[in-house]
Amino acid sequence: MQLDFRGRIHAVHSYLNPQGCDAAKGLLTFAEGKPLDVAAMRWLKIHGANCYGEDKCSMDNRVKWVEENHDDIVRSGQDPLATSSFWADADKPWQFLAFCIEYAAVWNDPGYCSSLPVSVDGACNGLQHFSAMLRDSIGGSAVNLIPTQLPQDIYARVADVTTKKVTHDVTQDTLYSHEWAHHGITRKVTKRSVMVLPYGGTLYSSREFVSDYMVEVGLEWEDGFKRAAYLAKHIWSSIGDVVVAARHAMEWLQAAARAACDETIPIVWTTPVGFPVVQAYADTTSQRIKTKIGGSCVKLTLSQEHPTKLDRRRQCNGISPNFVHSMDACCLMLSTNRAADEGIRNFAMVHDSYGTLAADMDRMAVCLREAFVDMYQVDVLAEFQSSILAGLSEENKKSVSPLPEKGDLNIEAVKDSVYFFA
Repeated sequence: MQLDFRGRIHAVHSYLNPQGCDAAKGLLTFAEGKPLDVAAMRWLKIHGANCYGEDKCSMDNRVKWVEENHDDIVRSGQDPLATSSFWADADKPWQFLAFCIEYAAVWNDPGYCSSLPVSVDGACNGLQHFSAMLRDSIGGSAVNLIPTQLPQDIYARVADVTTKKVTHDVTQDTLYSHEWAHHGITRKVTKRSVMVLPYGGTLYSSREFVSDYMVEVGLEWEDGFKRAAYLAKHIWSSIGDVVVAARHAMEWLQAAARAACDETIPIVWTTPVGFPVVQAYADTTSQRIKTKIGGSCVKLTLSQEHPTKLDRRRQCNGISPNFVHSMDACCLMLSTNRAADEGIRNFAMVHDSYGTLAADMDRMAVCLREAFVDMYQVDVLAEFQSSILAGLSEENKKSVSPLPEKGDLNIEAVKDSVYFFA
């Protein structure tokens, strides 16, 4: 594994690794295995349901889904070619097939040592971090920082708010509102816009996502660009209604980045695990040239970096995604260290997806929650502000606005939230 400049951990090998595609992950097991008790068997079933796509319901219902499909799962594990009509329909077909094979092996031998990586994923992890650092109870509720009976679906919540706005437009006979109201606003059309918000998403990217959605579902309407722009406007404002604090944090970070750019200095901060991050996108100039390669005339673009100059646009646009990436990298490190102290030795980590043996997942679930809560006992935005101010002139310090106000979220509640990572 190797770290990027934000501390995110990446596999060096390009394909067969725990961070690879569905097929690559489906091929991998841990070198060691452990027998399954009742709790571990429950985690194995939850993992199987998640791989199939049954991950929007309660944990009990995920277990129930596996038990109701027991015969098909066992048959798939024993003879995949004869049962492809079942497992191939899964959201992650190769990982689900790997689960079927493991499940069938456990079923046939109760003493079987399971070595399959079982993973739990964060619920829109970037927004989880922003909600935690700003103690935002509204956004925190939408991304499962607060205990609930059922998992909260922020994409569906944004879709509901968007639907209300479109429905209001219908009463005003607003252009394009009738068609969208008739088609229906689902979580599918809002998901990508919400997902990329912490990583530099904009109204314009939202419009592109809506256009892609229209192509995907076959909406061949006239004025497609304008219809996409209409819905994107409502989706974007609805995201702001649901995650107000995250927007404020992103705007503050970009303003702080502009102040640093005025001084032509890199942006430097240290994560709670002690990892130093330096964001310094060098300015570049590009030139197109014509040349001959293999007897053919081709055009090449040559770029040259200027280390003494910074790219102001990239510095400002990159600060929000890089800051939140450094926080999720920090959380992964803290969680792994804590789990290792608890005797866990098998890890399959993918930024905001934590995997281990089913027999160890109960302890892993506790470790990752405790690590997240401990991490946000520190005011990471205040420490970032101190790092920025340290490099600014007295005059330029005045351009850095006060930190966004914090809400009333009790961060300790994360420890009891079943669906924080699920």
